[in-house]
Amino acid sequence: MKTMRVAFLFLIAALCIAAAAENKKPLFQTPANDVLELMPGSSILDNRIFMNNATAGCVIGGSEDWHLTERGFTVAATIRLKRRNPDFQSGYGADGKFLYDHDIIASKGGEFVFGRRSDRWCDQLYFNFMRDGEWSVPLVGTVALPPYDTYVHVAITVRRNIVDFRGFDGYVAVFYVNGEPEKEQMINCGGAVTPSSDPWRLGCGLGVRNDYWSFGGELTDVIFFDTVLSDAEVMALAIRSKPARVAKLARQELNPSLSDTVAELKKTASDYGKWALDALVRNVHNGADQKRLLDELKALRRIFQQDDAEKFAGSWNEAGASSQILLCERSMLLVNTGRHASGYPIIGWYDFKRAQELFGSVPPGWELLSHARSKQQSRQNSASVPYAVTCKKDKMGCYAGTIVWRTPGRLEASSDFTFKNNRLEMDLKMKALSPDMFLDEISFPRSRFRRLQKGIDRLVYPKMSGVVFEKPIIQEVPQPWKNYPNGELNMQFHAYYDDLGGIYFAQEDPYGGCKRFQTRGREGDLEMHWTHPVAFSKEEGGGRSFTLSGRAVWEIFDGDWFDAGQIYKRFLADKAKWWIPTLPRTSTPKWMRENTLWILQLCFNEWQWYDTIASLKELREYFELPFALHYYEWFDRTKGEFPHFYAKASALQTVTELGDAGIYVKPYTDNRTWARHDGLAPGKDHVDCIGFIKAENGHYDFQFKAVAEKYATRSREGALTLEGGGARCAVMCPAVPEWQDYIVAMSRRLAGQGFHAVYHDEVTTAQPIPCFDAAHGHKLNDPRNWLENGYWKMFEKISLLREKYPEFCHDSEDASEPYMQYLDGVCPFRWVDPGQVPLFASIYAGRTQFNGRIYDHVKPGETESFYDKMAVQLVNSEQLGWFTADFMYDPGRRLFTKQLMHLRTLLLPYFNEGAMEHPLKFNGEMPTRTVLWGCLTAQKIVNPKIHHCVFSRPDGTRMILFINASPDTVTVEPVIPAEYGKAVVCSGNAPGYKTVAGQSKLTLEGREFVVFVTANNDRNLSAEAMRIQSGLRRIQGFNAGKLRYELMALPQAIPENGELVYSFDDFPVWHTQPAYRGEGCYELIGHPLRQRINSFNLKLESNTEYELSVAIRKDLDTSSLLRVCNYDKDNRIRHYAVIGEDVPADGIWHHCTVKFRTDADLNRCALYLYLEPTVKTLRIDELKISKAHKQ
Repeated sequence: MKTMRVAFLFLIAALCIAAAAENKKPLFQTPANDVLELMPGSSILDNRIFMNNATAGCVIGGSEDWHLTERGFTVAATIRLKRRNPDFQSGYGADGKFLYDHDIIASKGGEFVFGRRSDRWCDQLYFNFMRDGEWSVPLVGTVALPPYDTYVHVAITVRRNIVDFRGFDGYVAVFYVNGEPEKEQMINCGGAVTPSSDPWRLGCGLGVRNDYWSFGGELTDVIFFDTVLSDAEVMALAIRSKPARVAKLARQELNPSLSDTVAELKKTASDYGKWALDALVRNVHNGADQKRLLDELKALRRIFQQDDAEKFAGSWNEAGASSQILLCERSMLLVNTGRHASGYPIIGWYDFKRAQELFGSVPPGWELLSHARSKQQSRQNSASVPYAVTCKKDKMGCYAGTIVWRTPGRLEASSDFTFKNNRLEMDLKMKALSPDMFLDEISFPRSRFRRLQKGIDRLVYPKMSGVVFEKPIIQEVPQPWKNYPNGELNMQFHAYYDDLGGIYFAQEDPYGGCKRFQTRGREGDLEMHWTHPVAFSKEEGGGRSFTLSGRAVWEIFDGDWFDAGQIYKRFLADKAKWWIPTLPRTSTPKWMRENTLWILQLCFNEWQWYDTIASLKELREYFELPFALHYYEWFDRTKGEFPHFYAKASALQTVTELGDAGIYVKPYTDNRTWARHDGLAPGKDHVDCIGFIKAENGHYDFQFKAVAEKYATRSREGALTLEGGGARCAVMCPAVPEWQDYIVAMSRRLAGQGFHAVYHDEVTTAQPIPCFDAAHGHKLNDPRNWLENGYWKMFEKISLLREKYPEFCHDSEDASEPYMQYLDGVCPFRWVDPGQVPLFASIYAGRTQFNGRIYDHVKPGETESFYDKMAVQLVNSEQLGWFTADFMYDPGRRLFTKQLMHLRTLLLPYFNEGAMEHPLKFNGEMPTRTVLWGCLTAQKIVNPKIHHCVFSRPDGTRMILFINASPDTVTVEPVIPAEYGKAVVCSGNAPGYKTVAGQSKLTLEGREFVVFVTANNDRNLSAEAMRIQSGLRRIQGFNAGKLRYELMALPQAIPENGELVYSFDDFPVWHTQPAYRGEGCYELIGHPLRQRINSFNLKLESNTEYELSVAIRKDLDTSSLLRVCNYDKDNRIRHYAVIGEDVPADGIWHHCTVKFRTDADLNRCALYLYLEPTVKTLRIDELKISKAHKQ
């Protein structure tokens, strides 16, 4: 009866989710006969719409104003297709055009069309839309249709997606079949869909040549939403569709005899017995033989009452049942043995500590996607394939066994597995036996996990720095599927845990092969699985065999995200080909290991070049430490766009001058893509974002067709893989030797020109692309092409440059692990997620350098976010910054930066030679604050007010760093573990260090930091504490100093009846014409893509009238003005005055005067300078402010 209650609860949950979807107010759903206008050949019977000929279809009345908006949409329907069997022959007609066939489910003119498309090569779901009169969705593989003449529930969700920095401006479409999300398609179309005034239609619409198509079959359960439904909501719609008969896992129900027997046995069963019965019943739901189980239960009857785990397992294994219990100290695994016709071999895993089954409704298994020569694809789950299992225990207590699945004449698969120390490992081999079967992709390992309920359940996901998602079963994980390796899936493990620990789930592949990961909540479980492409040769025509690289792993662990990461770290140290075994990493040049700060700079014109050199030299003098420049817009576009990268003369001079000053220079490059219009006529300006170039404005095809097309990746259908806004760049195939050599030559050229490093954009963050171009000489769809045969070989060649250029370094974007052995660092600029934890750094700190996070130069955040980011970077062992030089014009930021630079230098022996340890626990709640962080999209981030880290050195000495990033005084009580030994605290505010207890309160003033040192050896402790205390005392003596380039408040309040003059004579002038008066003026240099804003703080009084005068000079063809603005205590803005709006942009000085009055809400007042996008300049000089009188 319990099984029936569980099934009933699942049904109620599905109905509730469906109701939630309906609460999103569908635009339309059938039956809706009152608004449907039937076209000739259409009819409705029992709420089913029948399309009987090529003119059939329906118009939905009043739907003209329904559009694909920024909210996205969802279209779902149950369909029954009739096979049309068109004769495509060669696939081309007499006119040389493709022959194809459509069945349109829903459409709205050219705004969108959703349905089926088939031709000689594919038969799949189809989605398209028009933008500016052109169909914009590439014709690539989507989702194969299930068998014809059967009812199938299909759906699509489409959401807007804009990623400015990568030039992505389009949509993400997800295709569903019977509730399952089968394919995510990224559509980079360069903008929003062009709206259509046509009504929505069912069963008819436009084909890709604007030809009219109908639908051959039936439609029912049609529903539209003007928003994107979740996976669970789409599944609920599918389950609710009666014709589709989408069952929860297509479960087999228990027959009455077995159901009664199980219920009777449970009355007297121990907890272990109840667990085993539940596991056996679940396997029946998954297809196991009921009669066989019923017979065996009689022999096992008394064993179910046993409440001693060891005796329970021993009695079970002696009873001769067709299953075996594998017992460990923490858990036991129930495995079917012998031969079985269906079901899963591994059927239950019991955790003694939490007294709970760990697997959900589906235990470990595999799923195969294959196709026949007819191109019709099919899916097969391992539960439907007969199998045999053997298992033995060795003298060391390790269980080892083999599972063999076999369908005679069609398919054979096998898996060797081991179980020891609460860790299950499996491999997988598969081969097609039928000549008419070709393997496309294999999903393994795949599992469902039962919800963990000891406190809040969490999923740690290796996205960027690492992200912890709370309640992942009931709250959908953002971006639930990703391709490894890339910045948003940069390691091969996840962990699901609660307050008692959890389950480590990994694909431990020592070669880091390309694969796809997916996770989602499903029917009360957490589902996770990896999917692998199957390689094949051109002669084979499709995949014939598959061997999993590495092993699938499930392991029970105590702890949280950090402890799960340490399990993965052990695998890396033992087997991973990219692991760096020894610290410090001497293969990375010392300057890179010891660098402290990165400045980001773009130089579009000569003024910016001069300004960059001068301002960076001044910062170098102030900081008293070397730092590095990440240099953009350094290359001459008239000599070629991506990927040519030839330096401007000014860039080479920059490298020389900055290098002499102790500033290292790293230029931007990209070795993933090739611009389709890679030439730029001399004298033309580039007008789009970096690297993505329009064909107009002087751009042309320089070498793309002649060179790049041969080396670019191609899809299964033979199309180039294009990226960037408007599909402006082709993704190159890294397995092509000629492309590898091209990048090697570029790196050699930059090293020879004196650059200290090179930044290879996109390599470690962008997703791998399978290549199907046989002309490249590699296997098709081979997961080894991207790394083992591709980037690894490319960077192996590049590494040989070290012989001649030993100080030349390499890094790339964000971070992804299997490139680490060839890169000295990464630039994890997008490590700004809510819920972030230092997962990646906890494993790879010291083995790579982390070279900067994004600050406010795209989407600004709150002022306090600067201090939070700096503190987070330091405690995570990262190099600081990746902001533009003007960030240092603020004295508070500048001082904090200098202090943390020297603090990082002081602690380098820990960051580069030690290991990150588990964060401390605190007595009581750690005070937090929520701050808007600037990023590509600004977002609220919750952080502790005091950031901390623990690092240990090989000699047992530990360093615990605490940084109060907030301006407030904060008190916390850290708990120092007893095994750390004696602890002392070092502070720049104290004359010497002092001993602290294991639990003692720590009070830090705003922006203050202290270091605890612990050791079991008094001599080590004393020497290290003295070294750190001395360094902190020196750092405490720093001040903000003063820069010539600094934007500062007027130095004093304005005297009564007097005036204050700011002449800017300390500011250098880089143009040939003089300042308005004196030696200098202030210059605001434009940015070609966005508005520039700078400000001068004003020390004014409330309710007072002032007169402001200033000289203004605008370059030709610029748009700019000045405003006096005030932000009150609620952050509301008021404009007191506008200055210079009428000043012509003629390159001549103009003197302007304006009067304004402050009000009672005066709080934060400044003179703001606004310059619209341009590469030219706004200048001001002789700023005077005088007080009139007080009201």
